[in-house]
Amino acid sequence: MSIKIFNFPLCIAIIVLIFGMLFKVMHWPFASILMLIGGISIGSLYVIRFISKKNKFYYFLIYRKRVIEHVDCN
Repeated sequence: MSIKIFNFPLCIAIIVLIFGMLFKVMHWPFASILMLIGGISIGSLYVIRFISKKNKFYYFLIYRKRVIEHVDCN
């Protein structure tokens, strides 16, 4: 799954969160709901994005192990 798929929904979630903050500062109604929706959506989208990027994390661990082995051999 491509990571670029999550860019647009993340932008929308950040916009909703910012509008919730604006509503909270201005003491307008529905501020808490907007902030809750924005925060939950950002959190869930970043978790899904992190899980889909796990291959890069494993490659990093393998690379780090090879570097440590190379340093130990010298």
